[in-house]
Amino acid sequence: MLLKVTDLDISYGSKATVTGANIELKKGEILSIVGESGSGKTTVIRAIMGCLPGNGHVSGGNIIFDGRNLLDNTPQQWREMCGTEISMIFQDSGNMINPIRRIGEQFIDYILTHAPQISRREAYDLAIKMLDDVRMPNPDNVMRSYPFELSGGMRQRVGIALAMTFSPKLLLADEPTSALDVTTQAQIIRQIVDVRDEYNAAVIIVTHNLGVASYMSNKIVVMQNGMVVESGLREEIIGDPQHEYTKELLAAVPVVGGKRIMPENVKLHPHENCNCDRDGVALPPEIVLEVKNLTKKFQVDGGKVLTACDKVNLNAYKGQTLGIIGESGCGKSTLVRTILQIHPATEGEVIFEGQNILKLEGEALRQNRRKIQMVFQDPTAAFNPKMLVKDILCEPLLNFGLLKNSEVDAKAAELLQMVELPVEFKDRFAHSMSGGQRQRVGIARALSLEPQIIVCDEATSALDVSVQEKICELLVRLQREKDITYLFICHDIGLVDLMSHQVAVMYLGNVVELLEKGRLSVNGVHPYTKALIKSIFKVDFKPGEKIQPLEGDIPSPLALPLGCPFQSRCEYCQEICRSEKPQLQEIKKGHFAACHFVK
Repeated sequence: MLLKVTDLDISYGSKATVTGANIELKKGEILSIVGESGSGKTTVIRAIMGCLPGNGHVSGGNIIFDGRNLLDNTPQQWREMCGTEISMIFQDSGNMINPIRRIGEQFIDYILTHAPQISRREAYDLAIKMLDDVRMPNPDNVMRSYPFELSGGMRQRVGIALAMTFSPKLLLADEPTSALDVTTQAQIIRQIVDVRDEYNAAVIIVTHNLGVASYMSNKIVVMQNGMVVESGLREEIIGDPQHEYTKELLAAVPVVGGKRIMPENVKLHPHENCNCDRDGVALPPEIVLEVKNLTKKFQVDGGKVLTACDKVNLNAYKGQTLGIIGESGCGKSTLVRTILQIHPATEGEVIFEGQNILKLEGEALRQNRRKIQMVFQDPTAAFNPKMLVKDILCEPLLNFGLLKNSEVDAKAAELLQMVELPVEFKDRFAHSMSGGQRQRVGIARALSLEPQIIVCDEATSALDVSVQEKICELLVRLQREKDITYLFICHDIGLVDLMSHQVAVMYLGNVVELLEKGRLSVNGVHPYTKALIKSIFKVDFKPGEKIQPLEGDIPSPLALPLGCPFQSRCEYCQEICRSEKPQLQEIKKGHFAACHFVK
């Protein structure tokens, strides 16, 4: 037994956070800890690593690692052990790396700190080897790069390479894929499994993605409110869960091709019941937003041009959801920010209410913002931390002169009730609320101006599955009651499949597939769409079944390839793909694809 945690109690100050946790792990095993945010998952692995925050301390129990009780370690022993015998991959490795120093300088310093007896040249060679081991393209170039010059997936690979440098016996991974798209997530998980196989290391991974836990784990521990409520072999927890909370978590996982999200007891907007002519014949949906040949290019150093969106054409329909998916860097967020005129468009039109809103200026532009609002990925970053919730909610109304100061309390209460939060939350600060509660406040603020369109930019990506399910049910209920149109950006393909009426798939600034009806999981035909679906981690993996991640990174938008943008990663690529760019063409009614070989 490599690790045995018994009756572990952890407190912050006088407040008990984890109570009676028990974990056992052998060499070469992978154990996943799952549960909602705040359940104590990260606290447990930080205690094992000896890096609890200043007011955190172990108040009871034992942590036996390789025959030693880690709670007896001196500070010097912790320094010698961390990074060599026990290592950690953090949620965002980019935040753990100095942003103003090159990757190579930091990697070499890390190696020399733990192995001062070797030369700087030997440290450089070891760093190159570790980057190569995690399949980092062009390791020499990465060593010369600054962190901001690397993609999220590449920074995470640097974190894995650093953690595995000294072949630790135990690797701890704290949500290492939570902010990554499906293909990058699949690559990172495969990297972790590969290093386990190569070094026979034991791994503990904290994740709210039960598909990841199901795919890679030998054992799973389920935590709720600081307690382990269920633990066992992967087959037992996934196939035959005993605790009600485990069953709820599994039921909340979005399943590609599953039943669409449909909350109960919804009061339908009149539009939902009357979208027919006088003879009862269904009318085509009303176009509320029309994007025509929208292009956005950024000027960068050296006179180069970065093409973020390239002649995008889309329609969004009244009371429906347009899902937009694709890997990080494909242009999803830039597209909606250009529609909102946060970024000025280079070319194209956005038609809303019969006019090209890209030509609006001054007061006309300001008034148009009332009609298209946004829910951000991180509500904490979008809120003023010094403002009470009622002020956050009512600030847009006050700015447009639609509310008096004396009416703030009543309006805030109304908005909180709309998103199913207690009225008394209006007098709280946002930091005192959970992630799901803050996201509800973000939705309420977006609704305050009664917009026709709401843009959800990765609005659920940082939430665990049970909270995510509740937020999505809320969004659907509000849509059906108020006839709102959503532009729903998300890297969770299963969730997009359940939420959306239409789906656009983007790659390197281009829409490569567009389904105006039908399900992406069933009807997707573009090679890129199929590759995304193959990269999904599902809960019901069969023993021995392997994920099929899309290999390679997206080419640089500074040098768009001639021909098909997907050619360098497509297994079906032929000469015509390298010389002629395929156009988005209708292959059947309401279904468009940009591929030479899809008819």
